[in-house]
Amino acid sequence: MHLYNVAIFNTISSNELHICVCPLVCSLCKRCDNIPEKYGEKITLQQHKLTVHYFCLLMSSGICQRGEEDEDVHGFLVDDIKKEIRRSSRLRCMHCKKVGASVGCSIKRCRQMVHMPCGLEQEFIFQSFCKKHAPSQSCVSSPSLPLSCSVCLEPIEPVLSYNVLKCPACHGSWFHRNCVQHYAHSAAMFFFKCTLCNNKDQFQQEMLRMGICIPERDAAWELEENAYGDLLQVYQHCDAVNCRSQKGRKYSSQYFEIVRCKLCGSRGTHRKCSNLKLYESNWICADCKAAVEGKSELSELLFKMCLCRIIPKLHAWIVFLPQSQCHCQTILNHHWL
Repeated sequence: MHLYNVAIFNTISSNELHICVCPLVCSLCKRCDNIPEKYGEKITLQQHKLTVHYFCLLMSSGICQRGEEDEDVHGFLVDDIKKEIRRSSRLRCMHCKKVGASVGCSIKRCRQMVHMPCGLEQEFIFQSFCKKHAPSQSCVSSPSLPLSCSVCLEPIEPVLSYNVLKCPACHGSWFHRNCVQHYAHSAAMFFFKCTLCNNKDQFQQEMLRMGICIPERDAAWELEENAYGDLLQVYQHCDAVNCRSQKGRKYSSQYFEIVRCKLCGSRGTHRKCSNLKLYESNWICADCKAAVEGKSELSELLFKMCLCRIIPKLHAWIVFLPQSQCHCQTILNHHWL
C-alpha cells in the first residue's frame, strides 16, 4: 500500500477546489521511489511524520542502530534519525549538487558525500565506499566464452567491474550486480547462495564485501501467507475416460471413492469407473503405466544386447567342456539361437 501526501488548494482564478496527491518522500534522499530491492523498504512513521528508505539509513555515515530490531525503524531510533537529517541538511551531494547528502566514503581522508540513490549512480557500494576506494575482484583464470548471467541468463561480458561480479568459489558463475541484488533481496540470508556451485558461506561473504545487501530474514517466498497451502490438499478428481458418476468427477463416496495413482498421486479414478474392488488400492494411472512398461522393455532390450555379446564367447568356451556338460549348448540354442 502506498502512502501519499495530500495537498488541498484553491485556484486564484476560480473557486474550484483542487486536490494534489503526491507520494511521500524520503526525509534523507528526498525521493519518493518505492523500490525495496534497490532502496530498501520504504517506512513511514505517521505519528512522527517521518518517511525513510531503509537503505538510506543503513548507508548514512552519522547514524547507527542503537535500539532493538523491532524498535522504531528496525533498530534506528527516531531521535537519531532526526539528528542525521539535520546533519545531512548542511552537506551537499557531489552528484546532484543538492543538500541532504548523508552518505560518505568510509575512507576518512575522502570527502565525497552523496545521497544514497545518487551514490548508486556514482558506483558507491553498501559499506559506503566511493568508486575510487571500493574493493574489487580478481579473475584467477580466463573464462570460457560465451557467458551468461547466472540469474537472468542474459549474455554477460566476462570483465569484472562494478556491474559484473563472479562467485569466489567456483569462478564459473557470473552475475549482473542488479540481478544478484534482486536475488539476495528475495532469497535473503538463509537461501542466498551461488546458483551454480551452491556455495553459501564464501559466496555470501564475498557478495557482502562487494556491496550486496543481504537481508537477515527468511526468504520472501517463505513469508507469503498460506504460501504452501496447495501442498496440504490431496488430488480429488476422476480422470477416467468415461466417468460413471452422475454427481461429477470430484464426487467421492464409498462406491465412487476416488483412488489416486500409487506412483504419482496426481491422477485419480472412481473405483466404479476403473472396476476396482473395495479393498483394492494399488491403482496406476495410464501415464505411469506407460512409463513403467517402457522402462521394462528398455531393460529387456539392454539385457538381450549384452547377451548377444556374451553368447559367442560362451560357444567358444563350451567347445572345451566335457561331453557331459554339453547340454549347455542345447539350452543356449533353444532360447537364443
